[in-house]
Amino acid sequence: MAPLVTPPIISHQGWASPEMLAGQAYGKEADVFSFGVVLWELITLKQPWRNEAEGGSVVPLYLIINEVTAGNRLDMPAAEDVAPPLPEVAAVISLARECWDQAPARRPTMADVAGRLRGIIGGIKGRRREAQQRAAAARLGSASSGASTAASAATSSGGLGGGDG
Repeated sequence: MAPLVTPPIISHQGWASPEMLAGQAYGKEADVFSFGVVLWELITLKQPWRNEAEGGSVVPLYLIINEVTAGNRLDMPAAEDVAPPLPEVAAVISLARECWDQAPARRPTMADVAGRLRGIIGGIKGRRREAQQRAAAARLGSASSGASTAASAATSSGGLGGGDG
């Protein structure tokens, strides 16, 4: 008698790749797909495959399997609809979509994903540095402008050695 083979139990079906849900062999690329779902969560601040119209109940597994294996994905908002409006949101959305590619071989590797995220974070840090430098320059400008205005006022009113004194 042949041994009974049972498919793996997918306890986190909302993050499962198409190949996992179809009962096919899968590898590291399935983790990349799942990470794309995590990026979606960060963008939307929602849990995957929840029926919000029904109080956030989980969509039945068979519907998730049908949707994901057919190539359908979670609804991704447009970058301009995500708050706060950050220029990096579009890059994260694009990366999430690449992670969701139906064909495992076309998904980026996690090394590629990490590199892209480092680049996105570098852009955020660069903008923050620029904003801090502008703020510091503005403070210096207003401080020196205020000091010269005060000195000018003191001189014209006879203070600081000016006037008839």
